[in-house]
Amino acid sequence: DHAKSGSEVYIASGHYKESITIPKGVEVFGNNKDRGKVVIDGGTSKPTVTMKHDSELNYVTVEDGRNGIFVDDDAKAKIYNVVVKGAEKDGIRVESASTNKKERVTLDHVVSKKNGKAGLFAKKRDVVILSSEFLDNGTDGAVFAQGVKVWIEKSLFNDNNGSGAIMTADESSIWTKKNQFRRNGREGVELNGYGAIGSIGLKTSKFVENGRYGIAVVARNAAGQNVWKSLTREQNEDWGNKLGGVSKVVIGY
Repeated sequence: DHAKSGSEVYIASGHYKESITIPKGVEVFGNNKDRGKVVIDGGTSKPTVTMKHDSELNYVTVEDGRNGIFVDDDAKAKIYNVVVKGAEKDGIRVESASTNKKERVTLDHVVSKKNGKAGLFAKKRDVVILSSEFLDNGTDGAVFAQGVKVWIEKSLFNDNNGSGAIMTADESSIWTKKNQFRRNGREGVELNGYGAIGSIGLKTSKFVENGRYGIAVVARNAAGQNVWKSLTREQNEDWGNKLGGVSKVVIGY
């Protein structure tokens, strides 16, 4: 709590029953670079880890809490080689900021699984997701709100009770490459529109054995019927989805 900006904090192996806040400019590391050997267990109604601006979290497992990791408003943050599981609500919750890279949130080799709601919930923000996994969550693998700027590459969105990912097209720019959306209870991806156009690119990805569509295109109101104009698809695979690969525009889904 009292580390000054520029500090690096190393945590010895162990199971820590507490919630922590990482101050501005502080980097936290599991000492053995084995994320299974350092467990931070919130076990309370507040987030297990709260991240302030320009903070980092590396090589740990985060358990329980209202959210596993809570990234504060306007806070740049990097989460690397971390497991998040067992949160009451969203495993990782990212609050609003500009879409400037100075306030970017980066998830690299992150696993968010078995949380009560979504593995990740991101409000308007610049978010980069690399080689990460969102698995077996209570609702959706990941949810992206209106106005986000997102890049997702080589990540898995599998076995979630809801959809693999929910993306809101309005004023968003979401581009993806080499991802998998498998065996989710609803859609591989649910693309929502409320009336404003954005840019959604789903490329070289797999949409397999989902409970409804591989990709569902949804107009949330009459104005949202042009949501399909936001969508670009290239070189994807889809098979085994119960209602088909890509839906027509569905109103009020």
